Amino acid sequence: MLISFRAVLAEIDEAIIREWVHDLVIYKTYQGMLFQKAIVERIAAEMGTDWTAATPEDESRGVDGYVGGKPVSIKPDSYDVPASLPEHIEVAVVTYKKVGSVIEFEFEPADFK
Repeated sequence: MLISFRAVLAEIDEAIIREWVHDLVIYKTYQGMLFQKAIVERIAAEMGTDWTAATPEDESRGVDGYVGGKPVSIKPDSYDVPASLPEHIEVAVVTYKKVGSVIEFEFEPADFK
């Protein structure tokens, strides 16, 4: 198995790395930010309240926005923090899944009252 890994690793070149970085920055990061905004807006609409975007300082603490003044963190369903990482988010966390062109998510209304 290690020999197979070495062979694949040897095939990685600058073009592959550039494509991977482009996909990460342009598509995944940008798309994730759009999803966060859409989800925060939708939760606020369903709760009949206002919403605000997070500041960079908020984002550094894992907060992606506010619904009715309550902080919320929006994560893809693939988000999983290994126990070895120190991230601990003490706000409502809403996870989403992209299914085709639809974003599916559920939230706990009590988190925003």
